[in-house]
Amino acid sequence: MSCVNLFPGGKHSVSGALTRDVLRYVMRINRTIHQAAAARGLPVAEVSAHFTPPWPGKFASDCFHPSRAGYRDWSRALLAAVASTPVRSA
Repeated sequence: MSCVNLFPGGKHSVSGALTRDVLRYVMRINRTIHQAAAARGLPVAEVSAHFTPPWPGKFASDCFHPSRAGYRDWSRALLAAVASTPVRSA
Protein backbone atom coordinates (compact mmCIF):
# COMPACT_ATOMS: atom_id res chain seq x y z
CA MET A 1 0.00 0.00 0.00
CA SER A 2 1.24 3.46 -0.85
CA CYS A 3 0.78 6.42 1.48
CA VAL A 4 2.07 8.98 -0.97
CA ASN A 5 -1.01 10.28 -2.81
CA LEU A 6 -3.44 10.50 0.07
CA PHE A 7 -4.76 13.97 -0.66
CA PRO A 8 -6.78 15.46 -3.53
CA GLY A 9 -4.72 16.35 -6.56
CA GLY A 10 -1.93 13.99 -5.47
CA LYS A 11 -0.49 16.54 -3.04
CA HIS A 12 1.62 15.26 -0.18
CA SER A 13 0.25 17.67 2.39
CA VAL A 14 -2.99 19.12 3.63
CA SER A 15 -3.61 22.81 3.17
CA GLY A 16 -6.02 25.34 4.62
CA ALA A 17 -7.63 25.73 8.01
CA LEU A 18 -7.09 22.13 9.07
CA THR A 19 -3.34 22.41 8.62
CA ARG A 20 -3.20 25.72 10.52
CA ASP A 21 -5.22 24.26 13.39
CA VAL A 22 -3.10 21.12 13.56
CA LEU A 23 0.15 23.09 13.39
CA ARG A 24 -1.00 25.44 16.16
CA TYR A 25 -1.96 22.47 18.31
CA VAL A 26 1.35 20.68 17.71
CA MET A 27 3.31 23.87 18.41
CA ARG A 28 1.42 24.39 21.68
CA ILE A 29 1.98 20.78 22.78
CA ASN A 30 5.68 20.94 21.82
CA ARG A 31 6.10 24.21 23.74
CA THR A 32 4.53 22.59 26.82
CA ILE A 33 6.78 19.54 26.51
CA HIS A 34 9.90 21.70 26.16
CA GLN A 35 8.92 23.87 29.13
CA ALA A 36 8.19 20.89 31.36
CA ALA A 37 11.43 19.18 30.35
CA ALA A 38 13.50 22.35 30.89
CA ALA A 39 11.97 22.85 34.35
CA ARG A 40 13.10 19.33 35.27
CA GLY A 41 16.47 19.42 33.51
CA LEU A 42 15.41 16.71 31.08
CA PRO A 43 16.22 16.39 27.38
CA VAL A 44 13.58 16.28 24.65
CA ALA A 45 13.80 13.78 21.81
CA GLU A 46 13.58 15.84 18.61
CA VAL A 47 11.75 13.23 16.55
CA SER A 48 11.07 15.59 13.64
CA ALA A 49 14.80 16.17 13.22
CA HIS A 50 15.29 12.43 12.62
CA PHE A 51 11.99 11.40 10.98
CA THR A 52 12.64 12.93 7.57
CA PRO A 53 12.12 12.15 3.87
CA PRO A 54 12.24 10.09 1.81
CA TRP A 55 8.85 8.94 3.15
CA PRO A 56 8.19 5.71 1.22
CA GLY A 57 8.44 2.79 3.62
CA LYS A 58 8.32 4.92 6.78
CA PHE A 59 4.60 4.46 7.44
CA ALA A 60 2.62 1.35 8.29
CA SER A 61 -0.23 0.11 6.11
CA ASP A 62 -2.66 2.47 7.90
CA CYS A 63 -0.61 5.41 6.51
CA PHE A 64 -0.56 6.99 9.96
CA HIS A 65 1.66 4.99 12.30
CA PRO A 66 5.35 4.54 11.62
CA SER A 67 6.63 1.34 10.07
CA ARG A 68 9.72 -0.46 11.31
CA ALA A 69 11.83 2.02 9.31
CA GLY A 70 9.86 4.94 10.76
CA TYR A 71 10.34 3.70 14.31
CA ARG A 72 14.05 3.31 13.56
CA ASP A 73 14.13 7.07 12.88
CA TRP A 74 12.20 7.74 16.11
CA SER A 75 14.67 5.53 17.98
CA ARG A 76 17.56 7.62 16.68
CA ALA A 77 15.90 10.71 18.17
CA LEU A 78 15.47 8.97 21.53
CA LEU A 79 19.06 7.73 21.54
CA ALA A 80 20.36 11.23 20.74
CA ALA A 81 18.33 12.67 23.65
CA VAL A 82 19.53 9.99 26.06
CA ALA A 83 23.13 10.41 24.94
CA SER A 84 22.91 14.16 25.62
CA THR A 85 21.69 13.64 29.20
CA PRO A 86 24.33 14.14 31.87
CA VAL A 87 24.58 11.32 34.38
CA ARG A 88 23.35 12.38 37.81
CA SER A 89 24.73 10.93 40.99
CA ALA A 90 22.29 9.63 43.58
